[in-house]
Amino acid sequence: MEVKQYRSLAATLMFLGNAVLPQASYATSLLQQKLPKLTVEELVLANDVLRETLSLKPQIVFKAPPKTTDITEVLVSSFSDASFNHNDMSGYGQTGFLTGLRIKQKYAIDLYHAIDWASGKQKRVSYSPYGAEVLACAEADDRGYYLKVGLMSMFPNLNMRNELCTDLRCLYDTITTLGQRLPFKANSSTYKKQL
Repeated sequence: MEVKQYRSLAATLMFLGNAVLPQASYATSLLQQKLPKLTVEELVLANDVLRETLSLKPQIVFKAPPKTTDITEVLVSSFSDASFNHNDMSGYGQTGFLTGLRIKQKYAIDLYHAIDWASGKQKRVSYSPYGAEVLACAEADDRGYYLKVGLMSMFPNLNMRNELCTDLRCLYDTITTLGQRLPFKANSSTYKKQL
C-alpha cells in the first residue's frame, strides 16, 4: 500500500511539473530514482518533498494581455544551458532549456510566456563543457523552431522569428567570425542568435 501511495505521489508531482512548477519536475525525478529499492528512508523523503512542495504555495498569475496596437513583435525565444559531468566517465552532460513567446511592447517592458521547458541527461556523449553547451543549444533551438512552425501553421498570417539565448561566449564568437548579422552589442551579457 505504501509503495502504491509513493508511486501516486510521484505521478501527481510529475503532472504538476509539466510546464507549471519546475521544482516538481526535479522532485519527480528524485523520487522515481528511488523506486527500485524503497526503504523507510525513501518514504520519509517523499513526505519531506510533499511538505516542501506545499510550502511553495504555487499560484498561477494571469496578467491582462496588452492591446494589440501596443505590440510591436511576437517571437519565439529559447534559453539554453548545460552542465558537463566531470566526475562521471560516461561523458553525458545535463541539458536545461526554456522556450516561450516574447511579446515586445511599445511603451512597456517585454512580456514572456513560458510554454515548454525540460531538464535531463543528454543523449549524446560530450567530451568538454563546450560540447555539452552546444548540444543544449541545438536541442533548445529545435524546440523553438518546431514551436514557431506549429504556431505559424495555426495562424497563416503570423510572421514570427526564432530567438536563441545562451551564456556561451565561445558560440557567440564563432557566429560573429562567420559574419552572421547579430542584433545586439558585443559587450552584452546575454548572447542571442537571431534565426
